[in-house]
Amino acid sequence: AFRKLAEAGESALYIALSSELSGTYQAAVLAKNQVMEDYPDFDLRLIDSQNASLGIGLMVLEAIQMNENGFTIDEIEERVHFMVDHVVSIFTVQDLNYLAEGGRLSKSSAFLGGLLNIHPLLEVVDGKLEAKDKLRGRKKVLNRMYERIQNEATHIDKQTVLIVHTNDTETVNNMKEYI
Repeated sequence: AFRKLAEAGESALYIALSSELSGTYQAAVLAKNQVMEDYPDFDLRLIDSQNASLGIGLMVLEAIQMNENGFTIDEIEERVHFMVDHVVSIFTVQDLNYLAEGGRLSKSSAFLGGLLNIHPLLEVVDGKLEAKDKLRGRKKVLNRMYERIQNEATHIDKQTVLIVHTNDTETVNNMKEYI
C-alpha cells in the first residue's frame, strides 16, 4: 500500500496499533524505509497510536473527517498526536478465559478468577494493557466504568465516546443511557 501511494505521488498518514501490543508499527517503519529507497520524496507519516481497537478507530475517524474537511496533513498529524496522549480506552471482559487465550493471563488465574466472579477493569496506558481494578461481579465493574466516565469526562457533551461490545446490547443500552 505504501508503494502504491508513493507511485501515485500521494502523501499518507499511517496510524498503527500500539507498538507495546504488536509489531505492526515496527513493520510499518521497515516498509517505509524500503519504499523511501525508491521514492525518497514520499511523504509518509507514521504514528504509533499507543492504543488498540476503538482507540485507533477514533483516531482514524478524526483523521478522515479532517481530511474530508480540507485540513492539511500537518494539521491532521498534529491532531492525531494530540489524541495519542488523550484518548482513554477502558474495558472489561465477561470471561477471563479470553485474556488467558490472548496470553495476558495464566490459565490457572483465569480459572480461579472465574470461580470468584472477578471482572477486571482494563485500560490501555502508554500503549500497554493494564488491569486498573479487579472487582467481584459484572455490575461492580460496570459501575466503576461509570464512575470513571463521571470523574474524567469533564466535557462529555463535547467529547466522542465509542462503545464496543460482543452481543451485549443490554449493557450497551444501559451505558448509552448513563452517558
